[in-house]
Amino acid sequence: MCWLSSGAKLTLSPNYTAAWGQIQHDAGLAMRFPRFTGRWRDDKAPEDATTTRELVELFVTARRTPTGA
Repeated sequence: MCWLSSGAKLTLSPNYTAAWGQIQHDAGLAMRFPRFTGRWRDDKAPEDATTTRELVELFVTARRTPTGA
């Protein structure tokens, strides 16, 4: 089972260790203003959750996308 969350954006952080060193050698990724959506996914296993590699891809893609695009 997985739960769904959302946030304003992913940011580099010296305090959080998700994907530590994969984008910047002294930082990991943090979700700004995280919130639980209230949804549980009974059809998903923990292995189906978003990986740190996918988080890095999301972060890099978001940095390349101009605001308002």
